[in-house]
Amino acid sequence: MRRFLFAQYDCLYGEDNHMKLVEDCVRWGITDVVVGDLTPEVDLVDKLRATGIRIFVWWAVGYWPAGGLEWYDNAPSSWKLRTNSECKLNAGRADVQSAIAAYAVGLAQRDDIDGVLLDYFRYQDGAAKRNSFLSADDWTNAITSIRTALGDRELVLAGVPYDAGGYPGYNFDMAGCSQPWDGWLEEGLLDIVLAMEYWDAVGLTEMLPNYDGIAQSGLIACPIAFYEESRLLSADEFASILAMLAEREMMGIFDYASLMSNPQHAALLEGSGGDEPEPDQLMELVSRIAELVGKFRDTYTELVIAIAQLSEIVGVK
Repeated sequence: MRRFLFAQYDCLYGEDNHMKLVEDCVRWGITDVVVGDLTPEVDLVDKLRATGIRIFVWWAVGYWPAGGLEWYDNAPSSWKLRTNSECKLNAGRADVQSAIAAYAVGLAQRDDIDGVLLDYFRYQDGAAKRNSFLSADDWTNAITSIRTALGDRELVLAGVPYDAGGYPGYNFDMAGCSQPWDGWLEEGLLDIVLAMEYWDAVGLTEMLPNYDGIAQSGLIACPIAFYEESRLLSADEFASILAMLAEREMMGIFDYASLMSNPQHAALLEGSGGDEPEPDQLMELVSRIAELVGKFRDTYTELVIAIAQLSEIVGVK
């Protein structure tokens, strides 16, 4: 199964940090990296691509101003909803959907990314803990516009809730959020969903079975060690969760900062074995190596010719 890593902050900047990140990805069997920057540095992209690792950008599309996009700041007030003292995009409006789709088109035209992880694509009323703003049709129209705009780029929806549980202290289910994500999976509007199970070992182990049979097993990813509670997982708890993911053939998405601060977790991840390289990944890597060898051969030939010409000019044999 594929294994995702969420990386942000310092590891995304500077060649030394890039090399460390890539080396860790290889050791941990990471197949996909989600970068917390909509415009990752070229050196990082090149290093990840050279190992066959796919690159996703984190797009916090609905949360103001988590997305960090210029059109958020310049958006008219009619685009905004006020929920629990936070401004969020009114994805039910056709003009907002058009703006989101236009940005997605730009993402689809880039050759440095393989997909998008869509986050904060949900709202709740702070008091009732339920969505009192947008209907299921509103959300479906918005996700359809993004899916169409992205073309063949993969689309991951983060933070999806489940009817039987969800985020602690919230009535955060599919109906409450008006987001029928299981139907979106079946219709091909999403490639992968990221479960809304971010907390402790008890929460994770109790909630994972809830997703059995909801969709194809390979389409569910579970975040591991993202928040403070889950970062305190013992080594045994972390190993148990890895075993549950393997048993269900469920993808995991791991937090890089948490792994870096917990060597026991990192060692368990390294020892658990990741996904075997897929044939297309191997072919991509072989092609990349062949390309580099070709460039070296051409450069070497040009260098030999230049040295010979220089020698002739200065009379050196």
